[in-house]
Formats: sequence, structure tokens, C-alpha cells
Amino acid sequence: MGAENRHTGVLTIGNPTVDLPTKLSNLNVSTLPSGKKTSFSTYAGVLGRLFADFADPTGDLGLETTGQATAAGNVTNVTAAINKLSPKSSYNRPIIKIGTGDGHEATIRAHPALTDAIVTEHKGPNSVSIVVTAKEDPDRDIISFKSEIPGGFEYDGDEPQAIYLTSGGTNWRQTYPDVTSYAKKHKDVLLAVSPGSQEMKDKGPELYETITHATVLFANKEEALSLIGEDPETSTLPIDEILIKTKKLGPQVISITDGANGSYTIDDQNIYHLGVLTPTVLPELSHTIVNTLGAGDAYAAAFFQALIENLGIEEAMRWGTLNAAFVIRTEDANSGQLIRAQMIDYAKRIQNDFRPTISNHQALQTRLDADAILNGFNRR
Repeated sequence: MGAENRHTGVLTIGNPTVDLPTKLSNLNVSTLPSGKKTSFSTYAGVLGRLFADFADPTGDLGLETTGQATAAGNVTNVTAAINKLSPKSSYNRPIIKIGTGDGHEATIRAHPALTDAIVTEHKGPNSVSIVVTAKEDPDRDIISFKSEIPGGFEYDGDEPQAIYLTSGGTNWRQTYPDVTSYAKKHKDVLLAVSPGSQEMKDKGPELYETITHATVLFANKEEALSLIGEDPETSTLPIDEILIKTKKLGPQVISITDGANGSYTIDDQNIYHLGVLTPTVLPELSHTIVNTLGAGDAYAAAFFQALIENLGIEEAMRWGTLNAAFVIRTEDANSGQLIRAQMIDYAKRIQNDFRPTISNHQALQTRLDADAILNGFNRR
């Protein structure tokens, strides 16, 4: 079916990166000092070695490339997932910026998710990430080389069903307000916001203004804590209170992922919690977990596609969890993503055995509001 016979589905907006996969074959992460086990690529001078020559890293730590450079990043992962899940009648378009100054332009354009992208070229380099995995450890560390990529958002095509806004790079402060202005003018367009690392580092009024107008905000637990002014390292705030305080930022729906604890969602009435999907519920998940690369993007893309189709929060969480569960059992961020037929089949098979717990949050909201008033009086 040609694009001319389809409606515009989802515009995904962000900046792709180029990923170079590497492995520390001679360094067992279990031997690292406490506190270093989740950031091992900064240990023993590896970071300096990578900065010296990321294209051909060598040395006594056994750092070696494990594959070809590929286009990656949130916008690439999310676009790939939505393309696989959306109906054939939907024509999805990523809106991206590509640098022509470093030789990676062809790599980005060649990615199947980006071949129909609306592209703005700039003369600088693209952002590059070195993805490092260590021996006997499924997690990975990412060292990013961020380029100065122009900001802003321009689009004059047919009105889409939805927009998914993610990493805008160093100049996201120009992109986010432009997307917010578009959303204000096109009120029927669903807006998903999934801030990237630069947005979370900078924060600021541009981010919060965009979040206010979001249909759904995607974040992990640490990001949600940061957004409400809590220290992710020291906060003991219960997840229900995190959800309610984040909801006060304005989005209609908030989806928070929390690793082995599963995922949480809050809307105007309820809080939902869905655990991790296991082979006991779905035998096709009997394969070993390989790494977590792309799991958050897979979850968010599937969740959002279910919302676009008006399938409800419960089914959206099921779709998200299914997609993430298969992605973490593959080597990369895209090959494990489910296609539409698989998603519909799996979701139907597990719907009776894999359902979120649901609780009304109005009583907790009332108590928190009362506590806030009381604390205000006590400070006078």
C-alpha cells in the first residue's frame, strides 16, 4: 500500500545517534570495586582510551568491536517499533536531523526505520555512542559523544494521529517549544513525551511546559523522581506518591518503568501496576535475557500505539511489557520488537493471567493535599 493511500499515523521527533558496539572481553565486571559495577566503562582508563580512538579501540583490557556501526537512539528504536505494530493503513514518519560531516550519514539513512524520514541536514558530525558490555554481565554502559545539532521543529504535512517527542540533543530547548506550539494548535493530536538524557540534565521551563500538554509522559523511576525535584539516589518516596506528584505536572497519563518491579501508570482516576512477564505465563520467553538495550523504547512505543488505538490502559501496559520482554532477549534494540500479528496473538493469550492491579488514587490524593496544607500552616 503506497503512502498516498494511507493516513499519517505517528510523527516521531528526535535525533538519531550512531552506535558502535564493543565488549570488554578481558574484564569481568564481578571483579570491579563496589559502586563501579554499573559504570565499568569509566574504570581503569577505558574512557580515555575510547576518546583517543573509538573507531578501533584496542588495549590490554580486551576492548573490541562486536559489530558494525548502526543508526540508533530513541527516535530510531521507537519508530522501528511503531512501524511494526501499527496497521498497514498508517503511514508513520520520523522527523530527524542528520550531519554530513563525519561519514555516518549513509549509516543513518540506511536504517529501515529511517528510510522515509523527513530529514534536515546540517554540516556537522552526528552524535556517536559507544555501547560497552562486559564479560558475564547483561547490562551495558553507553559513552556518548554529543554533537551540536540544530534545534527546532517544522512540519507542514497532513495532521498526524499522534506525535512522539524524545531526545532533542543539545539544542532541545528550541525543539520542545516548537512541538508544544504545534500540539496546542492541533488539539486532536496525541502527544507522547519521553525526555532524553540532555533534557533530563537541563530540565527548565521548556521541558515542563511541554510535559503539561502531553497526553502521556514516559519516564523510568529515576527520571520521574528527578522531574519532581527528588534525588533519585536518596529518595524513599513510595511509588504511589511519585506517580501522584508527577501527575501534578499536567499530563493526562504517566507511565513509569521500574526494572524488575515492572511498570506503573496513573491516569485521572487510578494507579495501575503490572509486574514483569515470565516464561511461566508465556513460554516463548524461555530464552536468556541478553541485555536491556532498547527495552524502555520498546515498552513506550507499544504502550503508545495501544493508546492510539483506544485499547485502554490495561492493554497498553500489556503491549508495552510484551514488547520489552522480547527485546531484552536479543542482542540489539530492534530485532526483538514484535510485529502487529504477534502482539495481538500474545496479548490475547495472556490477558486472563497477566493483568495489572488497579487502585483508585483519590483517597491518597486527598491525604497528600491535606498534609501539604498542614505543613504550610506549621511553617508559618
